Amino acid sequence: DPAGRRDPFRDLPAGRDFQQKTALGEEQIFIDDLILFGIVKKENVYTALIGLPQGFPMFAKVGHKFADGYLLSINETQVVLRKTHERGIPLIRPRDVIKEITEEL
Repeated sequence: DPAGRRDPFRDLPAGRDFQQKTALGEEQIFIDDLILFGIVKKENVYTALIGLPQGFPMFAKVGHKFADGYLLSINETQVVLRKTHERGIPLIRPRDVIKEITEEL
């Protein structure tokens, strides 16, 4: 009788893919998979235009949550994302990921 304990022989990441399904059936988005397309400023509020792994864009504001962290800040040229989990395991020290807009020639 396991009495609610985890199976010690089961692999913790257990074949996790880049995208997983939540209980509601929607896909989770991971910070490392995001691409920064642009930044929009309206009434002194910045909004990031982010590309998803499937190629679809989405808008995100400060505080937007992702599967492994959240959007910490936005300015004219960059977005700072705080990564709080790695493969579903909480990080002891959160790590900041900076995505910048680069000029294409």
